Amino acid sequence: MVDLVSIGASGVNVYKRALATVSNNIANMGTDGYSRQVTEIRQNAPTEAGKSTIGNGAYFNRVTRQYDEFLEASLQQATSDFESQGATVEFARRLLDLIGSEKIGASAALTKFFGSAKNLSTDPASSALRNAMLRDSDELVSRFNGLADQIDELSDQAYSALEADVKAINGLSSQIAAVNQNLLKKRNEADQPPQLLDLRDQLLRDLSEYVGIKTVVDSQGLVSVSLTQTMNKGLLVDKVTGYQLAASERTKDNPQIAFTIKGGLENVSLSGVSAGSVAGYANFLENTVAEVRGQLNKVVRVFADEVNAIQTTGLDGMGRVGSKFFEVEPSVDVDKGASRGDYEILAIIGDATAITSGSYGFTWDTASGGWVPDAGISDARSDSAGSITFSGLTLRTSGQPLDGDRFIATTYQDAAAGIRVALEDGVDIAASSLFRITPAIENTGSLGPTVSFNNYSGSDSLLSDGIVNVQSQSMTPAGVIGPGQSQFSVTLDSAADANLTINLLTSDGRHLVGGSSGTDFSGLVGSSDFFADGASYSDLYLNKSGPAENSYKDLTLRYGAFGDSREVTYLSPLSGDVVQASNLVDFAGGFIDFSVGVMNNGVQLDIDEDTFIDQTQGAISVVGDSVYRGTGSGSERIAEVVYPFGGASKPQDTLRVNLLGSPIVSEFENASFEADPIGSETVTGWSVLNQQIILGTTEIAGFATPMDSTTPPNSTSDSSVPTSPGSYSTTIVSDANDGSKAVQMDSSGITAAAGYDVVRGPAIYSDSTVSVRSGDSISFDWKAQGGGDDYDVFGYFINETTGDTHIVLDETGTTSDWTTVSFDVPESGDYRFVFVSGSFDASGGQAMGARLFVDNLVVDATPPPPQIDVTVLNQIATKLTLATGNDLVNTSNPEIAQISVEAVTADSQYQTSKIFDLNTDDLVELGAVVDKGIYRSEIIGKSIPAFSGAGDVIAAGEILLNGTALGPLTVGLSGVDGYGRMSALDIKSWLDSASLPEVNVKVWNRVFVPEDSVQLTGAGIKINGTRILSSATGLSTSFDSLSDIVASINAQTATTGVEAILGDTGFIQLTSDGGNIELAASTDAASNNQLGVSNGVFVGEYRIRQNTGSDKPISLELIGTGTPSDLNAIGLDTTVTVTGAIDEKIGVFIQGSNGSAASTLDTQLVSSGVGLVDGIRDRVYELDFINADTYRITDTATETILAERDYDGETLISYQGIQIYLDRAAEAGDRFTIDGNNTGDGQSFDAQGNNDNILRVVSLENQPVIGGKSLAESYLDFIGEVGNQAVQAEISQDALAVLRDQAIEARDRVSGVNLDQEAADLIKFQQAYQASAQILQVATKLFDAMLQVR
Repeated sequence: MVDLVSIGASGVNVYKRALATVSNNIANMGTDGYSRQVTEIRQNAPTEAGKSTIGNGAYFNRVTRQYDEFLEASLQQATSDFESQGATVEFARRLLDLIGSEKIGASAALTKFFGSAKNLSTDPASSALRNAMLRDSDELVSRFNGLADQIDELSDQAYSALEADVKAINGLSSQIAAVNQNLLKKRNEADQPPQLLDLRDQLLRDLSEYVGIKTVVDSQGLVSVSLTQTMNKGLLVDKVTGYQLAASERTKDNPQIAFTIKGGLENVSLSGVSAGSVAGYANFLENTVAEVRGQLNKVVRVFADEVNAIQTTGLDGMGRVGSKFFEVEPSVDVDKGASRGDYEILAIIGDATAITSGSYGFTWDTASGGWVPDAGISDARSDSAGSITFSGLTLRTSGQPLDGDRFIATTYQDAAAGIRVALEDGVDIAASSLFRITPAIENTGSLGPTVSFNNYSGSDSLLSDGIVNVQSQSMTPAGVIGPGQSQFSVTLDSAADANLTINLLTSDGRHLVGGSSGTDFSGLVGSSDFFADGASYSDLYLNKSGPAENSYKDLTLRYGAFGDSREVTYLSPLSGDVVQASNLVDFAGGFIDFSVGVMNNGVQLDIDEDTFIDQTQGAISVVGDSVYRGTGSGSERIAEVVYPFGGASKPQDTLRVNLLGSPIVSEFENASFEADPIGSETVTGWSVLNQQIILGTTEIAGFATPMDSTTPPNSTSDSSVPTSPGSYSTTIVSDANDGSKAVQMDSSGITAAAGYDVVRGPAIYSDSTVSVRSGDSISFDWKAQGGGDDYDVFGYFINETTGDTHIVLDETGTTSDWTTVSFDVPESGDYRFVFVSGSFDASGGQAMGARLFVDNLVVDATPPPPQIDVTVLNQIATKLTLATGNDLVNTSNPEIAQISVEAVTADSQYQTSKIFDLNTDDLVELGAVVDKGIYRSEIIGKSIPAFSGAGDVIAAGEILLNGTALGPLTVGLSGVDGYGRMSALDIKSWLDSASLPEVNVKVWNRVFVPEDSVQLTGAGIKINGTRILSSATGLSTSFDSLSDIVASINAQTATTGVEAILGDTGFIQLTSDGGNIELAASTDAASNNQLGVSNGVFVGEYRIRQNTGSDKPISLELIGTGTPSDLNAIGLDTTVTVTGAIDEKIGVFIQGSNGSAASTLDTQLVSSGVGLVDGIRDRVYELDFINADTYRITDTATETILAERDYDGETLISYQGIQIYLDRAAEAGDRFTIDGNNTGDGQSFDAQGNNDNILRVVSLENQPVIGGKSLAESYLDFIGEVGNQAVQAEISQDALAVLRDQAIEARDRVSGVNLDQEAADLIKFQQAYQASAQILQVATKLFDAMLQVR
């Protein structure tokens, strides 16, 4: 009975729950994400009764969701795919509406532009039509700019939608992670609350709308979500952890969007997202927009380039070569990021060609008050106004940034956004062609030719200023000189063994410079890619220079070695009182030296010359090497100039002025006789006569001695000859009146011929004269002593001007003490003193002898005026000039040195010197420039290559020195032994043979021997065949020091011609006058010499200098069979200089027998400022068909044959970019004139009505310029492509909508609520519930009945 109740009760409970579940399904039929639930009913465990079991009813186990994982995944995928196409369709349609719009698109504006060009072609002189075309050009540019802006705006909208979806994705990621967190409360998914699982699945379906996903559900029901096809990478949700998806900023240069998942241990980069709306937006931005932008930019760029190419090869309304019609500037975006300051950035395009795409960051630094560029921006410059300039771009800032504010400027190429009309006026439109062709009226062939111009370029390697390595190449030019030069020079520095030649040819085979021997130039012209098609070889203009020689286009050529001519600046470095001295100092016979530190090898001192001798009293003039002083009625030569003064290795450059004459002497030399030692028998400054002197007879100092008018008492004669002559002596003694020394004149041992005779002697007389004036006082001290008898002494002075004598001493006696004689000079003159000792036989015994002492001869005179005083020296000093051989006025590198002035008197008793600082800039500023009109030009030889053997080094007539033909150069030409090698002296003799007075050849030879390489002992030293013996040891193999080696070498200089110098630079310098220096060991030829340098012949160097009044440079020109190898043989490079209107390419061909030898080519260009087009248009050409098979192109002005080619009936002829189109084949005799539409007066424009060039613009409309299609076709093509993409996206979207609906339907069949099914279940469960209740009712009745029985 109890079991029956339990069973009934369990049924009621079970079906009550089942009815509730069905009711819940019905109630949530419209709930998003709801999955149909089913009540799970289980049988209670039965009870055993005997051998059977009795059921115990049922129980409610749980409510389960109707869910199919596969169907759910299919729905997610279908949703992602559908949403992906939806995003593409939306924006592709909008893009199509933009570019295809009549009002916004460019198609109609493009057609209108060409229509305006067509209208202008009907009347190219019309300013109205020109301005109309310019307006339509502006409209077209505005359309292009507007399209670029609209595309950018649409792109921004698409990216904003993508960002919004990414934000939604990240929100869903967080929500899914939160749901997973709640699912952790149950161990098994089956135990999870259905509503949580429904929420989980709905979030996943929402997520799939934005992005394609892959999911994995674990046993608890926690889901992990990946945005890739694997669960190992790209996890957006990892169970309870949700990550964030990020999309990178895109740029126009790089439209690709990078996706990154952030929030884990490291960011994970994704290669992309597979589906969903985000993938659709990304696809639109990365592909559709990028492709449209690229196609649009391509159309714009090609359009601008093609129109510009036509515009710049035509003439505008003023006859000028057209400038660019359109300019395409790069675009600049500025991102100020999170800057806090209030400032703005304005980008200004400067040089568009210098701007490269990239991002450039700048940070404001308050301390410095400027913008600091990021590392790597090396050329950025900022000013005080806040503007930043770099790489052709200026960023102008306004407002006030704050410290640390930062912005990034991004530059990129966007032709549609950057195109601008470059012309300002309709007259600038180049409607006329650059050239005009006129057929001769007598032509029988072509009568309607046309002409156009294309800038020709090619792959030629154009030479620029600088040095390049070259070697012999048979077919390829070493480089090409481009047009637009007024002059160019190429200098070949050939390796010694290269034997190279240099040849210049035009692209039509005209040989301009070089030699035709040894090379098949005809074959070269026919084979080298440098030459024009059909070019032929011609040497008609080979090595011809200027109109007089009928050169090519009258070009002037120089072929050889040349110096650079430069005007030499002469400066006057000294002024004022340079020499400081008393006006009484007489410098006659002395000198004045001017020395300057050697600033360079070209330093030159000089005395500024006068054109005539100024006779004004005291005026100083310099003519030649002589210095003159005016006397009022004439002049006197007072000095001579010596320059250079001193040795070649001097550290100073010195000019000496030797001052002529002798100083006026106002006192006797050695007047106190102190100059000589005691006992000396010679007397400085005095001449001694140790002999008998007979007054009136003997001549002293060229004059007869005076007669003694007073004779001693009883004296009979002073002229008789003694019977015994005795002896006479003159000696310096210590017995002096005032001082330590005096002169003593002694006679002894004399026997007179008769008693009372007077015998005189010895005598002395002054070597020099003394200039004194009337009234001047002279004094002297004397004393005398008798010897054999009394003394008789005599003294007088001679006026050498008049020959008069004046006796000042005539005394006789036994002994006399020191006595001073003083007297006044009776008349002015130059005087010489004479003292004569003598003896008087006072006793009559005939024995004679005496002594005369003289000392302290003093002239008390008024000093005479000097012959050459300090004022003369200062006048000479102001005429000193200095030059370095350079232009010192127009230079930024002044010379700085010191100049010294030293003045010395004839006796060196007076010297004065002073040093002055010298700065040439200061002198120029002070106006100390001396205009001499002198030009200097130099050629300096390098190392002279080895040449030995017989024969000519250079044959006669191959080289001109300044236009004078030189004879043959041979080894040993100088007559000086070169020890088997040509020497610098040989070259000097060869050059000197031209006898050109303006040319000076200087030679030298210096061998520098490192001191640390010298060995004091060894195999010896032999120089120029002479063995060097040690001055110290006497040996040839052993020296005791470096100084000994130097002295030993110099001891043989007269033989070897080599001098050694031991300097303080660590080297011994061996020098010669330019002759070769041969070094060897002295013991044997095989050993090394003790100097430590290699055995062999050392060759000198040379310099050719020209100083003239002309600026024409010194030249060694190659003529006849002369080649660069001739100049190379004397250590010179070969230069080719071409001057004139160079308006075409000229190939520089280097050829030689040793092709691998390394050589260099130095190119220097002088731009003419005339562009390629203008240069060609400046000429008038004639095209002559000289016969049926040949045509010739000639420059009419110079009658130069520019080209001569074979003709085979072709109707297109090209020359230097000029395209000549013949309407039919030409006939023999046909002639055409091609000019630059500039044959009016003064080559003025005379073709205002010419429309040839604008017609080229008109024809551009239909030309296949982009992939075989016209501009309009290309524009319509990408419109069509966008339309196709939009249509394809719509079709795909419709198809995917069906798939999505099918997936929804499939899922709903399993998880969806079906009312019919729920109604049936409701009836079923209701009936089961009622039946279970009936069981309870029956059980109750049975129970009651049983109670009643009781």
